[in-house]
Amino acid sequence: MAVWAKLRYDVPGGTGFALKDFQIFFTAVAGPMTYLAWRLLLRPFWALLIAVPSAVLFMDPIRPYSHASMLVLLPLLGYALREMRRAGGRPLRGTLLRGAGLGLVFGVVFLWYSGWYVWAAPGVGLLALFLFPWRAGATVVKRAAAFVGVTLLTAGLVGAPLIYQMARLRSQHPDRYGFLAVYVDPTYVLGWVSDRSGTLEYQTWPAAGEMAGQSGFALLLLFAVGLGVGLALRNVMVLTAAATLAGAWLARFWFASHMAHDKAVQLYPRTTWIIMYCLMILAVLGMMAVVYRGSGWAERTLRPSGAAPGARVVPRRVVAQLAAGMVCAIALFATMGASWSVNRYMPQNNEMSMGIDAYRAHIVKKADGSCPRYAPTRNCQEIVTREWRQNADRGYIWCGGINPVNWPAVCGRKAPPEELQKMEQKEKEEAKK
Repeated sequence: MAVWAKLRYDVPGGTGFALKDFQIFFTAVAGPMTYLAWRLLLRPFWALLIAVPSAVLFMDPIRPYSHASMLVLLPLLGYALREMRRAGGRPLRGTLLRGAGLGLVFGVVFLWYSGWYVWAAPGVGLLALFLFPWRAGATVVKRAAAFVGVTLLTAGLVGAPLIYQMARLRSQHPDRYGFLAVYVDPTYVLGWVSDRSGTLEYQTWPAAGEMAGQSGFALLLLFAVGLGVGLALRNVMVLTAAATLAGAWLARFWFASHMAHDKAVQLYPRTTWIIMYCLMILAVLGMMAVVYRGSGWAERTLRPSGAAPGARVVPRRVVAQLAAGMVCAIALFATMGASWSVNRYMPQNNEMSMGIDAYRAHIVKKADGSCPRYAPTRNCQEIVTREWRQNADRGYIWCGGINPVNWPAVCGRKAPPEELQKMEQKEKEEAKK
């Protein structure tokens, strides 16, 4: 960011202008990157069925780098575990090259955004110990160990700058940032609300569903997850997603249970995204298992007696037409979902809306000092920069989406005096109206 801002925007506040370029770039490549990552493990249609909904749902144009790294990390982990199992049947040189290549990718993704490694590590680390070919013979064990060692070593070397900073700083800067999702029951993982929650309050979100508080989407999703776990448990990606989900779930509850005592959030609400992603992966793989097993059963059951073993009962033309129809359905969903996603970020002069950043982008002067073309005001604002430092703990907390009067009861700590003053001023203005 610093280098790009220096090269292209060598002005005060240039990092903000550079961030715009990064946001556009990462938003554009997130979908294709997700699809290509899943193509390491799945055929085109199934890779598309995971990549399109997840890219539309999880992408956040304000900070797309974090979500894009999560979207590619899960299939990369599954691919790495599969290659570990196959390492014993490959030449040592090829195994080492594959491990170095994977380690390079893992290191780059770690530098890109490291948070998802924290949530995925407990479950995937334990799964790797179970999948390691301990009893396959000395040669297989050595080659699998070499693959794992080279992968970890390369990833560690690439990610060394960030690993060093994390080890050096440790818990010097605890995350005390509280917003609406922090104070929702941790078992709710099928929806997300940002710190700009608008009119939502903890009494109104999440909205209860039709059956025991669960929506129809939740029931269908969990049913498909059950199919994935029940019919495809030997699939390495099913195991990877299930292990990641379990580890992130336990870590989520651990941090949530210690939040009040430690006075630290530690980003635990972000496990909502990776748990939801794992559920979607398991659901799609469950559908894939049903299709493959169902088609195999149909071929065996409906084949006429005396027919050649290679003769197809279901014509290829029918399969191709069905696949084309499903691709069209995915494309239609992508356009509808993308429209929903983009609409949230349209410019709005509202501090609690997702469009406030787009609005500010139209009222801040450009690098050359001129106003943006579609500026709503004649005189644009100058950028004021300052060095950010972690504030000292003054016994207060900021709790987004909650009435400051309710902060002690809901968030556990009182609101700063300035927040109470803003609320009182707002109530006086509304009373005058």
